[in-house]
Amino acid sequence: MKFFPLFLPLALAADQSAPSAGNLLLDHPPEVPAPELPRDYPLSAARIALGQRLFFDDALASKKEVSCAFCHLPQEAFSDPSLQPWGVQPAHTTRRHSMPLFNLAWKKGPFRWDGEEPTLRGQMLRPIVDPIEMGENLATLPAKLAAREGYLAQFQAAFGDQEITPERLAIALEQYVLTLTSFDSRYDQAQRGGDELTALEKRGESLFFTSPTEGGAGCARCHPAPFFTDHGFHNNGLPLRKSDHGREEVTGEARDRGKFATPSLRNIAVTASYMHDGRFATLAEVVAHYATAKEESPSLPKDLRELRLDQEEQAVLVAFLETLSDPQFAEPSEPDPREVDPFDY
Repeated sequence: MKFFPLFLPLALAADQSAPSAGNLLLDHPPEVPAPELPRDYPLSAARIALGQRLFFDDALASKKEVSCAFCHLPQEAFSDPSLQPWGVQPAHTTRRHSMPLFNLAWKKGPFRWDGEEPTLRGQMLRPIVDPIEMGENLATLPAKLAAREGYLAQFQAAFGDQEITPERLAIALEQYVLTLTSFDSRYDQAQRGGDELTALEKRGESLFFTSPTEGGAGCARCHPAPFFTDHGFHNNGLPLRKSDHGREEVTGEARDRGKFATPSLRNIAVTASYMHDGRFATLAEVVAHYATAKEESPSLPKDLRELRLDQEEQAVLVAFLETLSDPQFAEPSEPDPREVDPFDY
């Protein structure tokens, strides 16, 4: 039995002030604030390793070959290139695109495209029980895992005893996901004094960060650095589909109709398809949407409603967005979980 190497884009460092020597902190660039990590269960190597194994294990689903990684592929920045993902029921797809998993240590919640789930830990269990995604039963899953080689020892190392519970599954998965940090794109390297961006990319950068009132595109209004998301919910002018009204479905407020979570634009070049429902296949299509007329709505921001970009401006924006890819997420060491069984070699 062989496991994937632990995927840690940034180093973990021991917390010398923590009560346990096993507690870890996420290393991060100086321009990025320290994240607020869980206090009830501090990061530990044992819990992270357990979470990683669970993430890639098809035992968490009712059908073999489906795992968390089935819809969150490492080589796609832990997202899914499918228009709309499917899991244990290939004849049925989810109505929304899989969100990438990185830098979630800095997101306080709520989670999901509509903000339905308050916490990251709670979100860890939702795909497992979803009948379309993984379709497993939390009441019987602990016994299923206990019967697999090595899990009892790993739960012992992670939690002090061998008891397997849904809460501990969520904690371990959360700890693994928290280690997925991405701050090493070409843009980041240029900001730190490395190789400069090209003239074309710099032109796109200027458009991105400059407000429309000053001749820019104003992308940073909702996608500010360093995370390239404000972690909010916005209407971006997409024509609504009757089956999905976004944030309104959670709040019940008409003013939230058509609002969806703002995704990070980091690694955006490798996380197609795009938007909450995967309707766009390329970055060029995404930028073209913002550059032209949008669906009119009371919740559509005025500056976005009036934004227009010519072909050259659209091209340089795409060029800049492509500089936000972290090579460790575009070319990770872990193989495609759809092609390789991590527990069978």
